[in-house]
Amino acid sequence: MTEWLQAVLLGLVEGLTEFIPVSSTGHLIVIGDLLQFEGPKAATFDVFIQLGAILAVVFIYKDKFLGLLSFEKKAGFSGTNGILLLALTTAPALVISPSALRSATALKPTNAATAAPMAAKPERPSNMVSPWGEH
Repeated sequence: MTEWLQAVLLGLVEGLTEFIPVSSTGHLIVIGDLLQFEGPKAATFDVFIQLGAILAVVFIYKDKFLGLLSFEKKAGFSGTNGILLLALTTAPALVISPSALRSATALKPTNAATAAPMAAKPERPSNMVSPWGEH
């Protein structure tokens, strides 16, 4: 199978799993292993496909992110309060991730498949606005 076709299949997996309550990264790892899409090119691809998903979320919620730039003391996820909330929720990942990434087994397919049930995203709270409108 060509690398181009592998990239298309992995892109479909990422697109289909990013906004549903499953681990899109875990699916990329497992499917990439099944397709034998491994090595430096595969690692670079994983980084950039995840970056694309992050940028899509930033685009969809751009008003919320721009609200962080007001630097006014406001309630909710805007201004300095939003920046504080973002920092508090990001800090644990910044502390834990570097040590986890140093592990040679951190991103192995068997680990991803084992952790997938634990990494499932919770249901969307009823007060959260969906980017696709009301359901």
